[in-house]
Amino acid sequence: MTINEVGIKPLNSGNLNMKPVLPASGQPLTPIKLTPSRPDAVYFGKAEFDDKDLKEMGGERLPGVLQQIPRGALHFDTMAEAIEATSLSAAKKESLDAFGALIRIGLRDKKNISAKQNYDLKQQLLHPTDAMVYWMLQLGIEVEDLVKPVVDIDQIDREAYTPTEVFERMNKLGLFALKAPETLELKDGLSFAVGGVHLNNTEYHYLVSNHLARLNMGSLLVPVSANNSIGNNPLALYGSEAQQKKYFPKLAKSEYLAAFGLTEPGAGTDTKRVETRAQLSPDGKKWVINGSKLFITNTQRAGVLFLVAKTSKPHEKDQYTTFLVDLPFRLTDQPKDFKAKQKALMQPEGSGYHTGGQLHISDPLEMGVIRGSNQAYIALKDFEISVENVLGGSGKLAELPLDELQEATPDKPIDQIIKDTYFKAFARNYQGDGDVKKAFAETYLGQVGSGRKIPFDALALGRNGFGSAGYGAAMERLNQAAHRALEREAPNDFVPRVKNAEGKSVPLDREGQLGDLPDVQRMLSESMITAVGINAVTELSSALIDYHAPNNGWGNAELDLAAEAVAAKVFGADGAWNVGVDTQQIFGGQGLFQEGGYFRTFRDLWVNRIVEGVHAALEQWVTLKSLAPYVKIKERIEKASGWDKQIARKDAAIEVKNMKFSDLGDQGGGLPAKDVRWLRSRTRELNARSLYAGFKLGKKMQTAQLINMRVAKAGMGIFAITAASLKLEREGGLLPRSERLALEAFVERTKVEVDTALKGISPSALEKDLKDTAIARHLIAEVAEREPDGDPKTKTFWLKQIATGERTLFNEPRDK
Repeated sequence: MTINEVGIKPLNSGNLNMKPVLPASGQPLTPIKLTPSRPDAVYFGKAEFDDKDLKEMGGERLPGVLQQIPRGALHFDTMAEAIEATSLSAAKKESLDAFGALIRIGLRDKKNISAKQNYDLKQQLLHPTDAMVYWMLQLGIEVEDLVKPVVDIDQIDREAYTPTEVFERMNKLGLFALKAPETLELKDGLSFAVGGVHLNNTEYHYLVSNHLARLNMGSLLVPVSANNSIGNNPLALYGSEAQQKKYFPKLAKSEYLAAFGLTEPGAGTDTKRVETRAQLSPDGKKWVINGSKLFITNTQRAGVLFLVAKTSKPHEKDQYTTFLVDLPFRLTDQPKDFKAKQKALMQPEGSGYHTGGQLHISDPLEMGVIRGSNQAYIALKDFEISVENVLGGSGKLAELPLDELQEATPDKPIDQIIKDTYFKAFARNYQGDGDVKKAFAETYLGQVGSGRKIPFDALALGRNGFGSAGYGAAMERLNQAAHRALEREAPNDFVPRVKNAEGKSVPLDREGQLGDLPDVQRMLSESMITAVGINAVTELSSALIDYHAPNNGWGNAELDLAAEAVAAKVFGADGAWNVGVDTQQIFGGQGLFQEGGYFRTFRDLWVNRIVEGVHAALEQWVTLKSLAPYVKIKERIEKASGWDKQIARKDAAIEVKNMKFSDLGDQGGGLPAKDVRWLRSRTRELNARSLYAGFKLGKKMQTAQLINMRVAKAGMGIFAITAASLKLEREGGLLPRSERLALEAFVERTKVEVDTALKGISPSALEKDLKDTAIARHLIAEVAEREPDGDPKTKTFWLKQIATGERTLFNEPRDK
């Protein structure tokens, strides 16, 4: 079957001939019902979808702008509108800078700071600006609260432990509640005070990237980031009103932190490998949990742990549920307090926070990176919690007369008995206008078996913060490296000659410096290009999230913006690491010392590439999410036979035509015509190549990892070029010359990367990928053969790969 059999013409995106509908400035964009050709269609920008399409493409949310790029759509005006509506005023930046000044004063390092720097910071505190006074009043800070420095980051790194007084200082500065709401709106129209700082994503990006991430204190930034994203998101998105009222005020005031228990020794980015299991007790009043978790941030200071566990039985289809596990730890705990509470949780008869079983919380892990960031190992053995502690649950399950539940068997589990016994009565008395089955499940079971959507949504938008942290860290390293280039002498023999007033080439009239060397200038230039690119991408993703999911309301967002947050993480984490590598070279031997933070900062930058999602997996997800509808159409055609296949092909052609995106007429976001033409042409090419590869490969697309990653890299590259171009068009004349030149260079560099990725998106690329990776397969097979205690099936598999000869390298003879 060819791609033309389903109505796709390469390099031709078509045109719906429909005038775009844009929102008024400052108002959230909402889907608009139109009836141009199909009365049941939802029109967003230029795409038409019916309800079935929407569910296939991401639940009730329309695909975000990045997710649409591989489908041939590039919404310039939508992005420009979001930037315009969410941009920070000069007054807002001044206010956030004052907040940042307070953070710098409060978290100044008492060891790695000069007497003059310490004096200057104290003077700012003693003579605050009006904006700083505002924040001091908002946070309840007195001058004496910040006069004494409490942070010794080198000691924290050595001991892998953050003292209580540091956590208390961070709490005083409001760092654990930066995104927490001031008030929480309830379903009945009422609200109650929470007390959070309530920064949106754009404000959070500005504060973190310009202040918090430039302190060279990654181990302190980790718990702040975790508590403001995965620590609060599950409760905000899926918690019942009772749960939100119980936990949010204490989280906002940072009486304690929140921890998110997803990662396990054998499960990380792939949540399907979670093995922790929860079973409902015979009396239906508690859940009994067994399993373990690893690398869980904030646990030793947490009052609540969001724990992801399987709630299905072995050999059945896996289902996942998120539980609220109450913990006794507090932000003010001293080591002796933690030890006592740690011991109490290990008592099988219960501790006041559980009714039975054991919960082991480790001491802070001795990790090689982000030491002192409060990571823990958790093990649960027959650990009991109440049924009301299912995320989103009401606890009403315990109110049912549960005599019948004693009859539960493996063939008829408890939740099935509950539905069979009580559902009909519930349905008769149900007064709501929603799905009665969903209402029953949420009333009695909470979000039991809700799948992986809770951990996914909890992680989704929080990833945007990695762009903020990456840009701040990259710029701090870059500024330090530039100072080093000025201070370090270099042999004049290697320094290029300069031109004098008469244009003659003459030697320098001073001692040479590292900054005079072209290779050092190249590394600084590359680092600057990378850093400004991170900022442009994260500013755009933050603007889109704030515009379409205001008040951090991801649960109510009309667009699926998870891919935009992935782009911010990938550019932020990979870019900061690349800057770290080049700037570490400029620091030379001085950069190897633990004291002073050079090596520590460089070392810690790496971990962002794997935490909250390994980049290769996230890139594959972006591609498969974008191309899923087309792959499903191909599957339907392949399953059909005879005349049904012809009908399926015609239906597919209609579906593709209706789903397929096209450019939006004269939309260009105010960019120059030549830039719009280039971006549109590459978007069309990506669309054509992606669809051809998707239809040609079908299900194989799922495992064509390198092709998937190239689709994502091309799409994110187009997104990044658009972000940088919009920033240049909007702010170019106001930017420092170095930043403007770096943004222009970022655009040109990323264009080359996009073109390179596009060339690798084709079914024929599979053969080249197979050839390029043959060495690795030979190596793995050789290691498997030498492994005395290895799995026999694994060993046989890898040896067979070589024996077939299909994975031989170049013209190597086939193995006999």
